[in-house]
Amino acid sequence: DIYIKKPIKLDYRLRDESRGMAPYFRQYIKNELIDILGSEKILDTGGLRIYTSIDAVIQQYAEQHVGEQLAMLQKEFKHHWQGREPWENHPATFENALINSKPYQKLIQAGKSHEEIITILSEPHKRNIFSHEGEKAIEISSIDSLKHYIQLLNSGFLAIEPESGAVLAWVGGANFRYLPYDHVLSRRQVGSTFKPFVYASALENGMDPCHYIANQRRVYKEYDDWSPGNSGGNYEGFYSLKGGLVNSLNTITAEVMIETGPKKVIEMAKSAGIRSPMPEVPSIALGTADISLLEMVTAYAAFANYGVAVEPFYILRIENAEGD
Repeated sequence: DIYIKKPIKLDYRLRDESRGMAPYFRQYIKNELIDILGSEKILDTGGLRIYTSIDAVIQQYAEQHVGEQLAMLQKEFKHHWQGREPWENHPATFENALINSKPYQKLIQAGKSHEEIITILSEPHKRNIFSHEGEKAIEISSIDSLKHYIQLLNSGFLAIEPESGAVLAWVGGANFRYLPYDHVLSRRQVGSTFKPFVYASALENGMDPCHYIANQRRVYKEYDDWSPGNSGGNYEGFYSLKGGLVNSLNTITAEVMIETGPKKVIEMAKSAGIRSPMPEVPSIALGTADISLLEMVTAYAAFANYGVAVEPFYILRIENAEGD
């Protein structure tokens, strides 16, 4: 009788796939699950239980610390560019982003001129935006919103068990709802993280670990006068393979690449799990190839697994409502 008299309080919300644990990962495997099941409807309404390799504790820590690290770096970024815009010397960077944005393209299709569009997009409106301090509702124009997101730092995080290839944690970015682009899958120049494959290839092809190389800047005429330098400006002494790798010296790495050959280094990287195209040029030794984080972590797992490459996996099993 008491509860009959009380009002019914409903707190019903539509399912939001952008919230909850590992939203980037869930979005990534969704298409694969549709292929396996043959239907998106059964995935959404079939009462299925999908077991994955994600470790909830590791995933939770990963999401937390990616957020904390980005917030810290964003403060440094803001302090560095205080009073200036990062594209001030390259205005085309922002102009291209503006012209390719959805609001601009929508107004172009409506027949508006560039000047009219700029006027419309400069008008402030109340909207929610994401920052590393959290979501907030503010008065902001579409142009200022675009400037905000261009300057917002983002990152990807991936953890793989090297012995099995099980994906334990997957963080594609800072916030899936506002920034759905997945940085685990996006290809970027990988820089010095590629160097271990150069040295591994050199060792596998017979180069002596105790082979010492002069730390001097060279000009490789046969490769269009390519002349890689060291970031710290140090060009003294001799280094073994270990010393060249530990100190990440471009001069030593380049010479190891020339002696080994780009083709053999590429073969080594592919055998470890890198699938992205790599141009057969010596500059790939310094990480000029565009490779995804998923590929790089997979390939690094081979080092931790005593040279045995693994294939990453994430779906363990799928059960229906009856447990089949």
